[in-house]
Amino acid sequence: MGVGTLRVSWGQTGENSLCRPLTVGRVRLLISGALLCLAPGVMAAAPPKRAAPPVRPVPRPGAAARMVGGAISSSTLGQWLKSVGYAPTPAGPFQRLRVEEPDFVYTIDIGPTPSGEWVIGVANLAPIPDLTHTPSGPLLALLTRNDREVGVYFSYNRDAGRLVLNATAPGKNLDAARLKTWVEALKKSVRETEGLWSPRHWSN
Repeated sequence: MGVGTLRVSWGQTGENSLCRPLTVGRVRLLISGALLCLAPGVMAAAPPKRAAPPVRPVPRPGAAARMVGGAISSSTLGQWLKSVGYAPTPAGPFQRLRVEEPDFVYTIDIGPTPSGEWVIGVANLAPIPDLTHTPSGPLLALLTRNDREVGVYFSYNRDAGRLVLNATAPGKNLDAARLKTWVEALKKSVRETEGLWSPRHWSN
């Protein structure tokens, strides 16, 4: 067998086998012809390519609870509050926290506005059944404090007969960690202003 040839057998052995010497050029021609014959069938049998599924970003802790468009629900706030160590209880549209300080106990109601774009916090402080019997001095002091504060203000809840300290926070970019910082700031304001809102510090 000369250089550059190879022997191909078609299914038989022995003297009657159909063995023919083929040059490398002839083998290339046969392979090319076979590929041309197979190509239409291969192309027809090949399934259409599907587009790769989109890669979804991994959510940050707390972000999974955030609502579409930045709107926040009361249940979302409840989940966030629990995740950072609080023990909220549902109270209508709010999540209620019980706060125990060394000298007093109060509650904070936290909930979204109807649009879900803002979060409000209401610290339920001193019970004042009849505001008309309250000394004017403490009320004026509360009003003066309102003028100096940014983001929080005192008001009187007539239905509950109670002085309250209100705070608001935008829902956009709010998460569990930022919510905790905001709640702790509200608690700090309550402690710092006890001498203004607590009747036991008032004098006639």
